[in-house]
Amino acid sequence: MVATWIALLFSFSVSFILKDAPWFYDNRDMVSWYTVFFISCVFVVAMIFKHNGKKVDTSVLLIIFAGYFIRVFLLFWDTYYQDVFLLPSSGYDSESFYRVARGINPLNRDLPYSDFIAFIFRIIGRQRIIAQFINLLLGMSSVFIGLDILKKFTDNEKIHTFALLIGFLLPYHMILNVILLREAIIAFFIILSLYFFVKWLESNNILHVILSLSCILAAAQFHSAIVTIAIGYGICVILYNREHKDLSLSVRSITWIMACVLLFLVVNRFFDFVHLQGFDIEYRLAFAEGEGGGGADYSFIVDTGNVNLDFVINTPIRMVYFLMSPLPMYWRGPFDIIAFLFSSMFYGYTYYRTIRTIGSKDAKNRSIIVMLLIISLLGIFVFAWGSRNAGTAMRHRDKFAVQHVIMLALSLEHAWKNVLIRKKSKKRGVLNETV
Repeated sequence: MVATWIALLFSFSVSFILKDAPWFYDNRDMVSWYTVFFISCVFVVAMIFKHNGKKVDTSVLLIIFAGYFIRVFLLFWDTYYQDVFLLPSSGYDSESFYRVARGINPLNRDLPYSDFIAFIFRIIGRQRIIAQFINLLLGMSSVFIGLDILKKFTDNEKIHTFALLIGFLLPYHMILNVILLREAIIAFFIILSLYFFVKWLESNNILHVILSLSCILAAAQFHSAIVTIAIGYGICVILYNREHKDLSLSVRSITWIMACVLLFLVVNRFFDFVHLQGFDIEYRLAFAEGEGGGGADYSFIVDTGNVNLDFVINTPIRMVYFLMSPLPMYWRGPFDIIAFLFSSMFYGYTYYRTIRTIGSKDAKNRSIIVMLLIISLLGIFVFAWGSRNAGTAMRHRDKFAVQHVIMLALSLEHAWKNVLIRKKSKKRGVLNETV
């Protein structure tokens, strides 16, 4: 993807020089599509050269190109055919970000993602297609970074191909990669922070910790609740035993974890990353109930008359709803059924397979799977309290999509290994009976 990003920067420099020309302003869409075509050519050539001479050329390249060009098609559709069929999650929020970036502020509140778009527009002129195309490239880059992380723990080519297949072709994830929303850039910084965290596990270099936390802070510029992932990293650092390359729980580690959480609460008191005042029955025990639409409203509450008990009871329920929505009882039509099958079931199966794997003491990569689980659950915990409908839940959970692809891929490797062992055992049994 490096060559692709260089091609984008080159196109930026050309647009910057020409943006004030009258013909440029009148033909912005044409310029944008020529830019997309040029960068797409660079991408295709770069991918062919990268995989040249490898055994998995055909299958891997087909997955990569399918993921890329389906995204380009969805970008084209979202630009010109919203009146025919509006892509899920496109519309109100994406148009609001765009209007704010243009200087029209219908929401009258700070939107850092709109500032980012406005900055892009100042460089290349008001080319909305390119703003959305940047999201596309961020989404593709996130999957490639996820694959690099996966390769650090397994050299199984089938697992790599599976991860690419899921990462590039999850339907809703592809849509979020091309519409004008902040999810793609947040997801990119989240997976980049995980990459540097894994580098720290390998090298014990404090620079990698700093880079990992810097990426979290960058993501938090677009959604402040992302900083809670840093707590997950802190817990993993405390539990990780570098000598045995495993996680270990002790009185000392528990004390450090409590201190880490306390420190976050104190810092949060001053910077208000997460609205903890939301823990109140009057506010329906929510951090920040979602505004606007999203459909399939599942907002609910178990009211026992005790705020702390309500929180304990409601947290796991809300987390399940967050991961599995839209659940069948909230389906409104065909899209909700498709979303359940290709989004909800992905997350549900990921956690089912992950829990099965960490329950096995002989599981390969058990430590990193546990760490991924800790980090993921902390992120889901926060966003589950900030979502009350399926649309909002799907958007928020897909910020962590690539992270979950890695978790599922590593867990499946263990499951597939067990299947092969059982098959070999059966064959040996049949041979022994024959003899």
